[in-house]
Order: sequence, then C-alpha cells, then structure tokens
Amino acid sequence: MHHKILYTSDNHANEELDQKLIKYALQIKPDSIIIGGDIAPKEFSIGSFVLNQREFLKKTLPVYFNYLVAELPGVKTYLMLGNDDSIANLDVLENADPRLYQNIHGRRLPLVDGFEIVGYSHVPLTHITLKDWERFDLSEIPPQYQEMDDARTRTGIRLRGWQHQRTGRGRFRKNAVRKVEFTEESRTRDSIQKDLSGDLYRQNPKKTIFVSHAPPYGTDLDVAHEGHVGSIAVLSFIQEVQPHISLHGHIHKTVDRTGNYKQMIGETLSMTAGNSDKKKELAVLVFDLYNPEGVERIIL
Repeated sequence: MHHKILYTSDNHANEELDQKLIKYALQIKPDSIIIGGDIAPKEFSIGSFVLNQREFLKKTLPVYFNYLVAELPGVKTYLMLGNDDSIANLDVLENADPRLYQNIHGRRLPLVDGFEIVGYSHVPLTHITLKDWERFDLSEIPPQYQEMDDARTRTGIRLRGWQHQRTGRGRFRKNAVRKVEFTEESRTRDSIQKDLSGDLYRQNPKKTIFVSHAPPYGTDLDVAHEGHVGSIAVLSFIQEVQPHISLHGHIHKTVDRTGNYKQMIGETLSMTAGNSDKKKELAVLVFDLYNPEGVERIIL
C-alpha cells in the first residue's frame, strides 16, 4: 500500500510560498497534505494583528484550497495554528469546510487504514511578547531532565506578555487582549507535559502521526541561534509513546544550522521542513506513510 504525504510549516501567509505549495501539490498529487502551524500573516501590532490574520484565514486561505480540491478532489489537508498565529482565530479553522482542510490541534482524526493524525500547537516559553500558544514546558521536572531545563531557560525566555482571548463557543471579540505573566502557579496549572499526558495523544501510537509545532529538545530539529530551544516535554513524549511519525516546525533555520531535517528518537522518525517565510524558496517533505524512511526534503 502507498499513501503519499506532503508536509510543510511556517509559511506565515507568504503568498509566493503558499502558491508554490498548491502548485507542487497539483504536480505530485499527494493523498494528504499536512501543514504544521504558523500559517497566518506574521505581525505583532496589537491593533491590527487579529483582524489581519482573520481576514487571511477566512478569505484568502480558502481560495487556495478551493482551487486545489477542484483539481484534486480526493486530497485531504490537515493543518493547525502555530505560536505566531492568534488563538482568537482558532474558530475560523474549526468551522472551515472540511472538504478544504481540517484543524488538527487538540483533535485526533482518521487518515487511512487505521492510521490517525493528532496535532498540538503549544510551544515552550519564548522571548517574544505574544503568548497565545505558549506554556511552561514541564510542570514537574524529572531528575534526568533538570540539566536540560536549566539549559533551556538560559536561552532567554520572557515571562510577561499578552494574549488574545477566546470567548464561549469560540465567539470572536475584536481586540480582546489581556496582559499575562507566567508564574510558578501557572507552571503547576498548565504545561505541555500535562497536555501530552492525556489519552488523546497516547492512544494508537503505532498508527499515529503526531504533529507538534514545537520540535523535541536537544535534537537536530530545534537549533536556533541561541542553542537548543525545543520542548523537553515533546522529547519525553516521543521517547515514551513512540508514535509512528512526528512532524515539527517552529525553528526556521534549524536545518540550515545542523544540515539535518530528520532524526530517529527510539523507533520514531521525527522530521521538520525547516521552512522560513523570509526566503523565496519553500521547503517541503514528501514521504510515504507506509515507508517514511524514504522521505525527501524538496526545495521549491
């Protein structure tokens, strides 16, 4: 059996990159397309940020995929928001036409032949002020990860910032912003570690594609200019659960720095496109679900 998957992330609504993705999909005719976050315009002006991204998600993104499914009616697209995408617009993806694409953050969806896909948009604390998708990495730090956590903290993180708000049933409120400060109490309450301990992420591992915007810590997939900045919780999760494949993004230049876009973590093949909206080239991964070791990284 064969099931061709086309993967990328971190396009940040770069029109040239988005058009290249659709054109290449029409060329290779994948069975599934997966986009691992940071899909909306990247800007950090509080006044226009949410509305500009909402405009793109409601009006521009559907145009690309309407064209795609008209030409390839059998293709399925799975996507999610990333840390540079406002959480206030999550309802746009949740309410999108599933024939075009489906949101995978916090959802487990069927793929083919018993395989499933599950997504996770949150990332560990960063140096930026937008905190919509940021959380403490670990609520409880196992001794074997203490040195990693100390090193991760030294890369520089900001504990104060602002978040956009969602209201009941995903209703949108213009400019609904609040200041936020991450404290030890919030570490206890919410963390990536806690989220990934749930059954949603741990069931059916041998037939699960796990899509995490944050890459696993200490690998070739998470190297920024300040060092390793990925998620220890994601690393621990992959080591313990061993999903069939894990796909990541977030760190744009990690492949440029390490020269590698894939790494085995136990028996799990973990991969990143290493894409950047600052370039004119689009980086994508193409692989067969049943033989992911044959993956190719293509620069368009």
